Amino acid sequence: MRDRFALLVIAGMSVAIVGLVGYLLLGHQPPSAGPAWVAALPLLNACLNAASAALLTGGWLFIRRRRVTAHKTCMV
Repeated sequence: MRDRFALLVIAGMSVAIVGLVGYLLLGHQPPSAGPAWVAALPLLNACLNAASAALLTGGWLFIRRRRVTAHKTCMV
């Protein structure tokens, strides 16, 4: 009987936590404080980081293959 009660408590808390997280993620969104273009900044940041990582990886591969000119191009 005790195990069943414990399982019910755990199940209830699990449902409550999932519901709370869902509400926090998808619930009420506060109005934007800045201009509309500010919403695009995270995507721009991610694209710039991806381009930087690709160029650094390319530069590393080129220098390992002793292709100095291609390495310099990636590093500029």
